[in-house]
Amino acid sequence: MASAGLVMVQQHFRSLFENRLAYIDEILGLNYEMPKVIYDQIFNMRTSTRMAEEITGLAGLGRFAEKPQSEPLQYDRILAAYDVRFTHKTFAKGYQISMELNEDEIDGVLVDVMPELGRMAKISIEADAISDLPNGFGTVTAPDGVAFFGTHVLSAGGTFSNLLQTDFSQSALEAAINQAADMVNERGELMVIPMTRLVIPNELRWIVSEVLESQQRSDTANNAINVVNRLGLTVLDTPFLTDADSWYLTCEPRLHKLLFYWRQEPVTDHAADFDTKNLKSSMLYRYSHGVADWRGWFGSQGV
Repeated sequence: MASAGLVMVQQHFRSLFENRLAYIDEILGLNYEMPKVIYDQIFNMRTSTRMAEEITGLAGLGRFAEKPQSEPLQYDRILAAYDVRFTHKTFAKGYQISMELNEDEIDGVLVDVMPELGRMAKISIEADAISDLPNGFGTVTAPDGVAFFGTHVLSAGGTFSNLLQTDFSQSALEAAINQAADMVNERGELMVIPMTRLVIPNELRWIVSEVLESQQRSDTANNAINVVNRLGLTVLDTPFLTDADSWYLTCEPRLHKLLFYWRQEPVTDHAADFDTKNLKSSMLYRYSHGVADWRGWFGSQGV
């Protein structure tokens, strides 16, 4: 009888655990959408089915030339500019709940712990991805070996800088937009890519709102019309930009090459440990991100 009783308890625990699996995934899935993140609105988001991704940059083409009658047309050369490799990393975290706690207060435990696992996954991904921006003034480099935000040497000769060296203001934003309008490819040809997004730390929300939403310029008492608020810039603020003076101007993500590859989006797994009978839950994901080209981004650390 004792043996039968032991089997019954084990079966009861496994049945209780298995009945909760759908609830566990429901809670994780529901809460994984919070808190708000912006990395997927500023990175060029892609998916990968390989252990790594290779990017080969091109120098672009020159302008068209007139073709005289009966003369052969001119052929341009497609020049490789650089190679970049994105190797995916794996991230994971788990926790355990004792059998006794699981049986005595299962709903309370799940409500308290499960959302936190999903929430921390969201925060971890955001913080890691966003770090490419502040680190882009030093350790995060473009394929040419120069800091992401810096002065880059062009294949056709000359240089171009996507580094802004001023605090945010109306005049600084206007200067940055003008600088972006002069952005060129490796051959020195204009790219004509409009800037549409302004990425800022939380601390700059107030002055940015003042500059972008005022009908008159905020930097003068002359009642001048504020043209900047007609540009339709999307403002994206995040607490993970820890430099309160930094700000960034960029274009639509599909037009630039600050890339984020999902190799495996977050997945959960659950099991009952055979020896302890504890309930184990985990979340795992794989991705890579970085700079495949500096064009389409402008950044400032302030002064």
